[in-house]
Amino acid sequence: MTSPSTQFHVHFVISQLKKEITMTEQTQKKTPDFNVYYVPEQSEARWIKVGAAWNNQDGQGANIQMDSLPFNFNGKLVLRAIKTS
Repeated sequence: MTSPSTQFHVHFVISQLKKEITMTEQTQKKTPDFNVYYVPEQSEARWIKVGAAWNNQDGQGANIQMDSLPFNFNGKLVLRAIKTS
């Protein structure tokens, strides 16, 4: 048998996890709408994927999640629609 304190802690952790999952599902769908690329300021530069973006529900913008960003940022970020096959 578990103590009331342990039961409360377990219940609290589970409720927090449910809350985070619900908030994530409401704000961001699983598949992104765009890939985010870093394009260095050079001719024929290689595009480097650095994140993803999701359209906002109201269609007035996008949420961007960056996985990395070059230290010496000298270029631009480009959003490209993800092609569905």
